[in-house]
Amino acid sequence: MKKTILMMAVMLHCLAAASPSHASWLFYYKPEFKGRVIDKETKEPIEGAVVAVYYKKNTYNLGGGSTRVIHTREVLTNKNGEFVIPSYFTIISPFTTSDAAGFIIYKPGYRGYPGIGGLCINPESFLLDERMGTKVECWRGGVRYEFVSGLLELPRLKTGEERLRAMPSTPLVTGSEEFPLLYELINEERRRFGMGEVR
Repeated sequence: MKKTILMMAVMLHCLAAASPSHASWLFYYKPEFKGRVIDKETKEPIEGAVVAVYYKKNTYNLGGGSTRVIHTREVLTNKNGEFVIPSYFTIISPFTTSDAAGFIIYKPGYRGYPGIGGLCINPESFLLDERMGTKVECWRGGVRYEFVSGLLELPRLKTGEERLRAMPSTPLVTGSEEFPLLYELINEERRRFGMGEVR
């Protein structure tokens, strides 16, 4: 009986300690992410940009550790450039901790994320509702950046070469089944340049 109570206390402690920016054990939780995507020059909303998130966990064993994608979600921005990704919760196995979620933000003709300059903080923190609209500054490579949390300003690309370089790579363990919207936009851009589709 004492062992059961102790185990429950440990599990509750781990759940309480779980936060979006720190690893947690046994319980995997990421909050709702939301934001707005706009054209950097015109400040107009970008409709139809895909925002894809992949949730990762770290597994540890005697031979070392590994990171694995355990779930994916994606949405398109609406006519106001806004998006919301619901919170995610699951139970993960012992000897496993949560890892930071990965993000891909893409719209053909724009430089997306990763790739946009100035986003030098963890996207998990950047897209949290309680930080939305707050001014943030950070330094990267000796350059000071200022931006508004939750507001993603995508630069428009001018040349075909820039557009080709801006096509995102996806996590190796995911494909068009996990990210159909993302792959649809990537393949739309590849067709534009006479390239074969990817799956």
